[in-house]
Amino acid sequence: MYLSIVVTLTFEVFARKLIQTGGWVTEEDIENHARVIRKLCFGGHRNIVRVFSEGYVDTAQTTYYLDMELCSSTLYEYIKGVGYWQGKCDYMTAERKLCQIFDIMSQLSEALRFIHSHNEVHRDINIYLL
Repeated sequence: MYLSIVVTLTFEVFARKLIQTGGWVTEEDIENHARVIRKLCFGGHRNIVRVFSEGYVDTAQTTYYLDMELCSSTLYEYIKGVGYWQGKCDYMTAERKLCQIFDIMSQLSEALRFIHSHNEVHRDINIYLL
């Protein structure tokens, strides 16, 4: 799996994820992934990254792509301060930081609830990083 940043001629910036078949990724895996993406990520929920387009790069259908909203940081970086507390104030009480972390966890829970309500499961949640 590869992830790259793409800038178009009209200066639109998005993340492109490429998944190649072979090894332990089968065509069936890609089709299942595509089905879930079509169901959940095309304007589905405010706390889920949007997907703008998806499909195969090649006619042999060995490389699948997703063009997604580009986030400025990972959730881990966001919580640690690269964007979340930066510029808000120089000093924050532990209580205020805790309230904001609860807010983030609430948004994450909403997104997971949305995914589960569509009978899907997210298989890559790393809460321990928080």
